[in-house]
Amino acid sequence: MAGWRETPWGRRELPGGRICRRLLFSTCRITAAGYWVAFALLALTASQAVAASPNEATTSREARNEAASAIPYGELTEDAQRRIAAVIDKPSAYRRLPIETIECDPSLYIFLIRNPEVVVNIWDLMGVTDLSIQRTGPFTFASSDGV
Repeated sequence: MAGWRETPWGRRELPGGRICRRLLFSTCRITAAGYWVAFALLALTASQAVAASPNEATTSREARNEAASAIPYGELTEDAQRRIAAVIDKPSAYRRLPIETIECDPSLYIFLIRNPEVVVNIWDLMGVTDLSIQRTGPFTFASSDGV
C-alpha cells in the first residue's frame, strides 16, 4: 500500500509515525484476549505450583499423587512393585515435609539411612516419640506408633 510502512514489530504506520486506527483496535482486542488467556494459564499453573511446592508441608492429594508417580517402578522387581502398590493404594496417612538441607558427614548419613532404628531410639531417649521399631530382616522392620 502506498504511504504505509511496516515497523520492526509488525505494525503498519502512516507517514509521520501514526498507527492505523483499525489495526490498533484489532491489535488491542487480540492483546486483551491474550491477557485473559495468559491470566487463565497463570491461575492454573499457580494452583499446581502451590500444590507441588517442595518448600511447604502438605497433606494434599496432589502432593500424594506426585510422590506416588515419582516411584521408579521400572527399576523394581515385580514383587517389590506389588508390595509398594499395596501400600500406596491404601495409605493410612500422608504428609510431605518441606525440603531442608543440612551439613552432615556422608558416612553418618548413610549409616542412619540404613539403620533407622538408631534414629528412633535416639528420639525415644529424648522423650519425643512413642514410636518403636524393630529390625525383622536385612531390609524390613516392624514398628508401632503407640496407638
